[in-house]
Amino acid sequence: MRAGADRALSVARAFAVAGAVALFIWPLAEQFVGERTHLTVDFILPFFLVTGGLAVAMRWRAASVRAERAKTDLAAARGRLDDLTGLYNVRHLRDEVRASVAEAARTNGRFAYLVLDLNNFREINNRLGHAVGDELIAAIGDAIGGACPDGAIAARPAGDEFAVLLPGFDRAASEEFAGSIKGVVERTSLWASSLNAHI
Repeated sequence: MRAGADRALSVARAFAVAGAVALFIWPLAEQFVGERTHLTVDFILPFFLVTGGLAVAMRWRAASVRAERAKTDLAAARGRLDDLTGLYNVRHLRDEVRASVAEAARTNGRFAYLVLDLNNFREINNRLGHAVGDELIAAIGDAIGGACPDGAIAARPAGDEFAVLLPGFDRAASEEFAGSIKGVVERTSLWASSLNAHI
């Protein structure tokens, strides 16, 4: 459908260009062929100009549709993403877990579900302030998301809690991943701009 619309737009654009050319050469042609240019004035030129107007309208409409679609996609994405970390939120995670449970029951498949909780995070908030706490949560979320394999769902359900859904992982693979992600989190450091200090 999109290819057909693109072809139609190309044809209309070609007619518009031809109309513009006809508009400029008509005065010259009239000097040489006289009354025969009435055909150009009465039919051909208006046809090209109207078609050119349609091309402009089609282009504007296509751009409008793309803009609306982008807004809709962005709104849908924001409804399923955590604002602070950019990871998925609890709503999306819940849906993905339900789908994984149903898929595993149907195919006798496997999946792993890991939960990570930051120790003593409340103390960081109390001592250094919520701005530093938010920066740390964002940094850890970025580290967890970057360490996840393709197909994994990394999320921040709430507060200082993170979760990773791993489709197809058995116990051994999930334990290995848990060890690696624990190391990633422990190695995460942060330049706290609100404190102008490294933590």
